[in-house]
Amino acid sequence: MGRDDHRWVLVALALCLCVRSSAVAGVLAEAQSYAVDGSPVGVVPARIAGNDGVDLVICSDDGDKGPSASLLSGHVRAIVTAEKRVAVDPGRYIAHAAAAADFNGDGAADFAVAVSVADVSPVRGGVLVYLSTKNGGFAEPQLYTLAGVYPTCLEAADVTGDGTVDLIACDSTGDASGGGLVSVLPGASDGSFGSETAIKVGSLPTRAVVADVDGDQRIDVVLADTVDDQVIVLYGNHGPTIFDAPVNIGSVDDLSALSVVRTMSGSLLDVAATSNATPQILLFHQVTARAFQAPVASMLDDAVADLGSADFDGDGRDDLVVLSQAGTRLALLAGQGDGHFAPLDSVTLDDAATRLAVVDLDLDGKPDVALTSTDTDNLVVVANVYVATPTPTPTATGGSATTYTPMPGVTPSPTPIGSGGTPTPTPLPTPLATPTADITASDPGDANCDGVIDETDVPALIHRLFDENGCSGADVDGDGQVTAADLVALLQSLWEQQ
Repeated sequence: MGRDDHRWVLVALALCLCVRSSAVAGVLAEAQSYAVDGSPVGVVPARIAGNDGVDLVICSDDGDKGPSASLLSGHVRAIVTAEKRVAVDPGRYIAHAAAAADFNGDGAADFAVAVSVADVSPVRGGVLVYLSTKNGGFAEPQLYTLAGVYPTCLEAADVTGDGTVDLIACDSTGDASGGGLVSVLPGASDGSFGSETAIKVGSLPTRAVVADVDGDQRIDVVLADTVDDQVIVLYGNHGPTIFDAPVNIGSVDDLSALSVVRTMSGSLLDVAATSNATPQILLFHQVTARAFQAPVASMLDDAVADLGSADFDGDGRDDLVVLSQAGTRLALLAGQGDGHFAPLDSVTLDDAATRLAVVDLDLDGKPDVALTSTDTDNLVVVANVYVATPTPTPTATGGSATTYTPMPGVTPSPTPIGSGGTPTPTPLPTPLATPTADITASDPGDANCDGVIDETDVPALIHRLFDENGCSGADVDGDGQVTAADLVALLQSLWEQQ
């Protein structure tokens, strides 16, 4: 094999890698905007209308008639404009966050809004619960007051383990102690909620994700305390205290957002948090139940406003969607399986978004992204148009604002929303030669396990970059993985043989 042949191989390799790069781009479609009520502060998925898609509840703080919840009906091919708008009394309440679930088990989603009750002194926090009615509307809300003030987050999940949905709010004591609270309203089968349990946590938890983090079949709550810059976990125990004592799993300088992530197979989840001091993602890997390693860092181009996770490219590993602090860029980072995340795709947003939710809006089995823009009073939808068939991966329940959970009991549709006019990603390249699917040991460099190290091992090694199965000889440098570094080592070896 002469020098010209080697140069040809290098050119072919570059072309293959370029094709691979174009194949993973184009996962996210162009952003589409839909008008909602004024100053939306959050978005959560729900199944309300009984149509062929997932609906959305948009919580707005300053609409045409004051605070409101806008209900948008999702469909397979599009998101339509708001069908219902539920007012929140502007003389009494300031809206902060929303959650949705079937509180009373009648098959239709209900929703709740975390508010400040402003017509009392001192101002208190509260949760307004709206139960759906048989005619498709909602009953007058029931107010449940909280011990704390200014609830900044609201989640819905069965944290008490009795089979009914509970409400979990982040708030603050509002007194000289300056302590943070997590308030739990236990749900009943009729959609009502019982007396609050208030748990002191940090100084001010502002973000929450509910999930079974440690795999013990009990729902936990992961919190971002953005005053103390701490990531805190409340582990569920299904006892009278609901949660064990708060556990601080790590400090994050200028903590801005978090999500739970499944980076590997198994029942244990990891925690991803973003630092805006030096923009980066810190991945806390859970090695055994409730034990986390020191975080692994992946650098970012922009400071972060919000974060979400799901398997966007169907490779069985969770990826991250990252909303820039300016709200004008949504980046998709691919999970590498080792705690790191690499750029995969990005979309420019005309609307300066502030919060995001990851949800399969069109029920095609692929997660999409919904965002709210306070500046333009819009809902922004970014559809997932990746063409490969996703590999289903179990995901944690709850945490709808940051973690994707497929809607149960619904058959996915084959047609993605927002796919019209979107270029179809280039398929993966066909290998130049078919490697032997023999994973037994072989000499380093013998990438096709034919007993000879020659130019035919190059295409076999290229194929191994895209397929975990194959000959162990593709690991030329002996580091336990097949990467571009092995190609360099193999080409160097062949060059020296001439």
